[in-house]
Amino acid sequence: YLVKKYAVELIRLGDMQEALTLLQGLHAGAKGADEGLALLLGGVLTAMERSKDAREVYANLLKRNPKNEEACVFLAKSHAVDKAYGTAYALLDGCQKRDPKKGIYAYYKGKVALTENKKELARKFFQESLAHEPAFHQAALGVGLLFEEQEKFDQAAVFYKRFLEKEPDQYTILSRLVQILFAQGKFGDIVPFAERLANMDPSDLNLKVRLGILYTDSKR
Repeated sequence: YLVKKYAVELIRLGDMQEALTLLQGLHAGAKGADEGLALLLGGVLTAMERSKDAREVYANLLKRNPKNEEACVFLAKSHAVDKAYGTAYALLDGCQKRDPKKGIYAYYKGKVALTENKKELARKFFQESLAHEPAFHQAALGVGLLFEEQEKFDQAAVFYKRFLEKEPDQYTILSRLVQILFAQGKFGDIVPFAERLANMDPSDLNLKVRLGILYTDSKR
């Protein structure tokens, strides 16, 4: 326990090599049974650009526990970084079959598609992610941002509003919607969303000023 904590502190201080030595020793002693330790080791190896070694750690972890979503995602991301896109997709497909209710795997297929600059394919995967897990806001944000990137702001706003009907207090989506409505000058539509956002984040003084202006304009 102490050695692991010490390794984490070394990582924070930027002494990756010493941390790696400690983590490798612990990992060997645990014979791969400590999943958190394996993920930490894989992260350090990735940070040190030793992607092949990191993939080996993640792959062994997946063999022990095929439903470890972090190992699956990190391994897929590593393949995508090396432009082994087919391998990344196949891995995420396999993990999805073992855990069909999770939206995270289709979401990361969307992220891989974005790496390939295949935006329509990415949108399809983000939508698939929402089909598996309707409250998965990262996938909803992915769809919305693609609309915004194409300057389809009305479609983005409609999409965000529909998501908020199911998840009314999702801060990130709410924030994007308020920004779009402000940018479009749709001040009449903003107030209920801005009020909700201001209640969720009382420290956002800029939003409170904007809300005050909206109240003034509507003679409230």
